[in-house]
Amino acid sequence: MSIAADSMVVVVMNEDRSAHTLRVTGKQKLFKKNVDVTCLVGQPYGCIFELQGDSLVRVVENELFNENDLTEFQGDGKEEAAPSASASFKGDNRNFTDTNTAQKMSPKEILALRKSGVKGEDIIQKLVKNSETWDKKTDFAQEKYLKRKKKKYLKRFRIVEATPLTLCEVYESKSRDKICAMRPDTLSHLLSHSGVSAGCRVLMFDGILGLVVGAVASRMAGEGVILALYEGQQPRAEVIDFLNLDAESAAIIQPASTVELGPAYKDVTEKGFYSDKKRKLDEMGPEAAIPPVPKGDHAPPKKVTKPYMKGGRQHHEKIRIRQWLREGFHSLIIASRFDPLPVLKTAVPLLHPSAPIVIYSEYVELLTACFLYLQSNNLAVRLTISENWLRWFQTLPGREHPENFMRSSGGFVLTGVRVDSTGL
Repeated sequence: MSIAADSMVVVVMNEDRSAHTLRVTGKQKLFKKNVDVTCLVGQPYGCIFELQGDSLVRVVENELFNENDLTEFQGDGKEEAAPSASASFKGDNRNFTDTNTAQKMSPKEILALRKSGVKGEDIIQKLVKNSETWDKKTDFAQEKYLKRKKKKYLKRFRIVEATPLTLCEVYESKSRDKICAMRPDTLSHLLSHSGVSAGCRVLMFDGILGLVVGAVASRMAGEGVILALYEGQQPRAEVIDFLNLDAESAAIIQPASTVELGPAYKDVTEKGFYSDKKRKLDEMGPEAAIPPVPKGDHAPPKKVTKPYMKGGRQHHEKIRIRQWLREGFHSLIIASRFDPLPVLKTAVPLLHPSAPIVIYSEYVELLTACFLYLQSNNLAVRLTISENWLRWFQTLPGREHPENFMRSSGGFVLTGVRVDSTGL
């Protein structure tokens, strides 16, 4: 799969999972420079590029920074194998004192080399040759030194496809408050219990920039209905733009204000679900959300509309939203920083029996209130509040250890199955 023009990609800058999003069009900011990124179009995902001067050059390597190329900078021309668990290592670091005097090159000389356009490999090789303690370092210390210098002087990055998983990793590492500290493993846990598949009708309340809505739309592949509730004047769904969804997948997303839940809740509790499935709007399909465009000389200029950002303000959209709410849904997903209980109380009666209920929150106290409400009113069974545990491990030749710094929690998930309590 190759990179398309004007698409969003994820740029992985180094091996510590530092990444950000990038639109492949015109000039974009990379390494504090405005660089033309149109050369990325047509390249496969996973390839590595390096900034050389003001242009991007593709690097044919498997890793951003290969840790087993120590002999490249030693200058002796000898090939050495990668260290193994049973190997004996040279050098001794016990008597080293970090006084910033081991490097013969001054900071001004290094800065002059960088401004003159010298390649990063040449700068690192000069740093190694002018280091008085390089030959006395252990292999482990040499690896750490080279890795640190490569991150500083080799301006490389990897292009990764923008998927719900990669975008969740980007936000979790950069702006975790915007997605309520949701981790990728928590997102997969939420999707697996939601029962979402192509052709189903999903009622959602997403308050984390549309991350969950975009993940559900990617899974449904343009078949079914997603009614995305929002609070306030208009929906916030910037992550959906980053997923590069096709027109069919984006068309099934219909935003709706939470104000519409109250009348629908009253009608369904009093009259039951609408049973007529051959309504005119259903036969028209997702194209009903797009009003006809007048033809002729007086036609307005073409404008790219996003059906998942219009907010359901058109009259025909309001009619369709109210119809869907009264026909019921097959799944309920709530993920927000706000208290989910008010939305849950009005949304549960709109679910068909055996519909999965999944609620995500950063705080377990909010889910506990939802748990007690569903249990005391006999509205759901198999209720569970769970917390995932994920920890990264560093695995290198000869040793391994977990990361010292990590997040304590990735949020909590309440799961259950809707039951009809009218006969109880």
